[in-house]
Amino acid sequence: MSGIPKAKLDYAGWATDIFDSESSPFDELLDSQGWVGFGVFFFLCQRAYSTDGYFYRWSYKNAASTARKMGGGVKTETVKQVVSLCLQIGLFDSRLFDREGILTNKMIQERYMIAIEKRSKNGRTVNGKYWLLNEDETKAYVVIPSNVNSLPEDVSPLPEDTTKESKVNKSKVKYSVCASTRAYGSHNNIHLTEEQYDALCKDYGKSVTDDYIERCGDYVANSGKKPYSNHYRTLLNWLTKDGVQKQEQHSYDIEKILEFSKANIPKF
Repeated sequence: MSGIPKAKLDYAGWATDIFDSESSPFDELLDSQGWVGFGVFFFLCQRAYSTDGYFYRWSYKNAASTARKMGGGVKTETVKQVVSLCLQIGLFDSRLFDREGILTNKMIQERYMIAIEKRSKNGRTVNGKYWLLNEDETKAYVVIPSNVNSLPEDVSPLPEDTTKESKVNKSKVKYSVCASTRAYGSHNNIHLTEEQYDALCKDYGKSVTDDYIERCGDYVANSGKKPYSNHYRTLLNWLTKDGVQKQEQHSYDIEKILEFSKANIPKF
């Protein structure tokens, strides 16, 4: 996106000694899920590097998509089991997954931190809520905005019903960043009316719409630049510049469908 600092990594190295520790969590992963389990973990880490760089937005409803992309006979249930185990044994941070809907760990963030050293300030800015490395572990060139609080140690998962959207008048602002605050966090930087949000979801799908709103909100929060005046137009410009295709819209004539069905019912 034009003017937006790069987040993803083009290359991510892996340490050669990750299996050497006597109490390595990878031993437990391999013992429980075998090399398929490690493959799922590796795939999700790579998705983190290739999207937001140091975390990956994911939920269990994405398990089927992950399995499909991996191929090789990997099953949806296997993906769910592997992620659940990784959250239990610390290969992914369970607090951030429960509260923010992201997969990450210190290993991912350490490699990301090394890779962004030569980027500009905006490209070295991370979200403090998602950052797991403490001050001693974080290099001085990594920028963590002072107005973003890190996730407290005693945080508890948000209850499921907090994802429900409150009803407001359509003429008022309804969405600050996205409809699902549990999955993506929230900002006060991006504002859309209900009609604008629904129009974007209709044209590009809810997942793409929420992703672009979140990225736009993060950019406004971290860049220090003047907020956009027309958020809806800005989002459309970003989507257009990125070449995001609109969803194919289908219209159906119910009467013709019923007529066709009756004419083609086999007779016994």
